[in-house]
Amino acid sequence: MKDQDNSASTDSTSGGVELSSGTIINDTYKVVSLIGRGGMGAVYRVHQEALGKDFALKVLDLHQSSDVAVRRFQQEARTASQLQHPNLVEVHDFGVFRADQPFLVMDLVEGVSLSDILRKKGSLPTDFVIGLCIQICFGLMYAHEMGVVHRDIKPGNIMLLHPDESSREGTVKIVDFGIAKLVQSESGEIQALTKTGEIFGSPLYMSPEQCKGDPVDKRSDIYSLGCVVFECLTGSPPFFGDSAMSTMMKRLSEAPVSLKEGSLGRDFPLGLENVVRKMLAVDPDDRYQDLGSVIRDLMEMQAEGPVTVGDETPKTEDERDRMRQFFVLLCALALLSCVCTFAVDAYVIFPGKVRKDLARIELEELQAAYGEKPLGELKKSKEEQRRATLIEANSATLSLRKALGKQDLKYPYLHTKTVKTTKRQFLSFPFRTGTISINFEYPGRPAFGNIELPPNAVIILKLDKVPSAQPELLKNLTNQTFALIEYGSTPAVTNETIGILEHIPKLFAVKLEGSEVDSLRPLYGNKVLKGIELLNSLVPVSEILKLERFRELEYLTFGPADNPTPVFEELARTNKINNIHFKLGLPSKNANNKYIKQFDVSTLARITHLKTLGVESAASFTDEDLEKLTPLKNLQIMVFRNTGITPKSIHTFKKFPKLQAVTISRDHWSDADLAALRKVVKVVTVTGSREDMRDGMNKAWPNLENTLRTDPRF
Repeated sequence: MKDQDNSASTDSTSGGVELSSGTIINDTYKVVSLIGRGGMGAVYRVHQEALGKDFALKVLDLHQSSDVAVRRFQQEARTASQLQHPNLVEVHDFGVFRADQPFLVMDLVEGVSLSDILRKKGSLPTDFVIGLCIQICFGLMYAHEMGVVHRDIKPGNIMLLHPDESSREGTVKIVDFGIAKLVQSESGEIQALTKTGEIFGSPLYMSPEQCKGDPVDKRSDIYSLGCVVFECLTGSPPFFGDSAMSTMMKRLSEAPVSLKEGSLGRDFPLGLENVVRKMLAVDPDDRYQDLGSVIRDLMEMQAEGPVTVGDETPKTEDERDRMRQFFVLLCALALLSCVCTFAVDAYVIFPGKVRKDLARIELEELQAAYGEKPLGELKKSKEEQRRATLIEANSATLSLRKALGKQDLKYPYLHTKTVKTTKRQFLSFPFRTGTISINFEYPGRPAFGNIELPPNAVIILKLDKVPSAQPELLKNLTNQTFALIEYGSTPAVTNETIGILEHIPKLFAVKLEGSEVDSLRPLYGNKVLKGIELLNSLVPVSEILKLERFRELEYLTFGPADNPTPVFEELARTNKINNIHFKLGLPSKNANNKYIKQFDVSTLARITHLKTLGVESAASFTDEDLEKLTPLKNLQIMVFRNTGITPKSIHTFKKFPKLQAVTISRDHWSDADLAALRKVVKVVTVTGSREDMRDGMNKAWPNLENTLRTDPRF
């Protein structure tokens, strides 16, 4: 049945609406094709015309879209959109389609789900699983630090971009963050387990506290990840019963079997057995309390060399019954999820045939790599190559282990690596932190992964907004030399956030523009500070004057300030500063309706070493004031935004012999006036007027007018 605009058809099997190819979502996303459908909705490949890029769009079915579901969907979407990590699928947009159907727009991940791999291969190599788990831990640990718990970790929510390779940074993606919680009914989480699409995955991987309907935290994700690791190593989850309910009851009352028992006789390293057992503890207090500890233990195993397991022993009749029981449960759960029986994978039904196919494929791959040789020689060649590759990797891991004893792995950290008898130092970022420049390279590079540091490296670190809000972000880097640390322009940057700067003695400049910082206490005693940027922050003039290095500063931005004169008085005493840019607070008028002067211009004119001067939001700064600044003969750049400067000052600009560039607001300036100014100054840049700014912002935020009139930041 077609709807009125002929862009979607009803899917009677799910109760939802299947979007046809070509459907336009909210005038932005064009549906390309259906990727997949679950009990809660569908995922489509869509094309964003403006960016020329494809995304994945997930739509909740109409019968799930109650007011509560929509509110939770939007709240979780906002949270997920703040998560930026190479091991997470980023959410870019969310909204409501046709007034009642919520949707999420995410990165399009073109890979293979872990559940598909497990269906085809059963268990996976131990080394592969350890590397895979470490990457999952990095992504989950970042989310936990951001206050987000996934609640639905399972193989179907883990994507591998290159499943035929060892896991490395960014090749493992965790999907569907928080969606399981969003779509719960008002009656609670246990009722939602009976919904189509939830029974298949959740009972096999849910934590005991989640089964009971108790509140969950990050330790619940650790338990679920333990279930996934157990299945990857043994071929089956740690618990399964005759039904979804009995499966949940087993994990409430029974301890999980060992990996050896679960795999029907294969041997695993004792350390790995202990890690999985601790992840699967029934009581959350007995589990790992954070994923950083899991990563450390797994990396220790990696450093010990290749991990192998013993050959599988012949199965007893009881063990064969146990495997048959597991396959019966899978089929039952699939039926409950409306999965057709003909879709059951041949890898489950015909394991003998699959083993032959895999052996044939392996032989073909070995012959392609090492030539036509007997199988034994081929495997020997492959093993020699693998061991050679591991030597360097294990050396790096051992060095990393030594460093990690003193550092917190959740945040950027330092480690050394020996290459041909030469020690090299690396700065490692567990998640995308921002942009880094080493020894003033331009334009820098993403602050993620391992970055080599040359001896005596000088770092410029520009932080993204979300990492900027983490007080302990730089705790491992206090001995480094920073030419500049730039925090993201966000109110989430507070006094607490910048507390770590007190412990970074070799910090030459810091940028806190747009922050909620109102105290510079961590910088009071800094003995090398050369510059500080505080524009559009809450830092008062009195705080700036408390800096031990204040009179030695080479550049300073600050404001809004009601009276910056005390700053100018102190800077004039040493006359070392090169660049000043400030913004004034709200002006006042006298009885004659004229603006009252907000600072002593003659004091500013005494800082004769100035090369750059910027004045913003200063209606009281007039043509007469510009005339008073003519003693500043070294000025090369001048910026005047939303001031009282008019075309009458064109002749005054001629009195600054080194002036190269002027930036000025369009207020009071016609095209002819600007043309005349360009005859005096080589470079003239024109910015929008205060009215232009208001008009532009009010188009998007119609209630902003009052804020613009009253907030000194505007």
